[in-house]
Formats: sequence, C-alpha cells, structure tokens
Amino acid sequence: MTDIILTIGDFTVLSYLIPLGLFVGLYGFRSPWFQTELGVALMFQKIGFIGIILVIVLSVFLGAAYPGREWVRLVVYAIVGAALWLDVVNLRRYQRKYPFNYRDAKHKSIATLIREQLRR
Repeated sequence: MTDIILTIGDFTVLSYLIPLGLFVGLYGFRSPWFQTELGVALMFQKIGFIGIILVIVLSVFLGAAYPGREWVRLVVYAIVGAALWLDVVNLRRYQRKYPFNYRDAKHKSIATLIREQLRR
C-alpha cells in the first residue's frame, strides 16, 4: 500500500510540470512579462517551481545518486533563491509606489478569492 501511495505522489508531482510548462510557454511567448518587475518576478517563480520539480523528479526516477545531482541542485536552488530575493525587492518597490492602508481594506476569505478567480 505504501508503494502505491508513493507512486501516486511521484506522478502527482510530475503532473505539475504540465500546468507550469503551459504557463511559462503562454506567458513567455504571448505576454509582455519582461516589461514590469512583477511580470519578471512571476516568470522567475514559475521557472523556479519547474526547477525544483525537476530536481525531485530526477531523484525519483534516476535515484538519489545520479551523476551531476549536486550541481543540478546547486544551480536550481541558487536560481530559486535569487528569484525569491527578487520578489522581496520588488514587493518593497511596489509597496512604496502604491501605499496600502490595511485597516481600510475590505478583506475576503481565501475561498471567496478563489471562487472569484475561477468565475472570470
């Protein structure tokens, strides 16, 4: 039973490459993502997710000791780390440019936000 659950988990993670690949392809070739800081950050996030998932998938299917694993991990994790710091820098820029008063904001539940996004 445990092997089945592990296999399902492995293929579930592998399946994430489909929407991520579609997003990067569509966003990369059909949107001007490179024109804003937030667009660049979003693209780097998705590419980072793809990198992390590839590290996981390579280990699952090739074993934890495949040749070059340490370099693959180092490069992917360095890119992801740089993208995460870029997010922080861009967030601060955005917040300075568009100040926000939290007390005056109307808050919605996460479920409501998701429903609204799916209806569009």
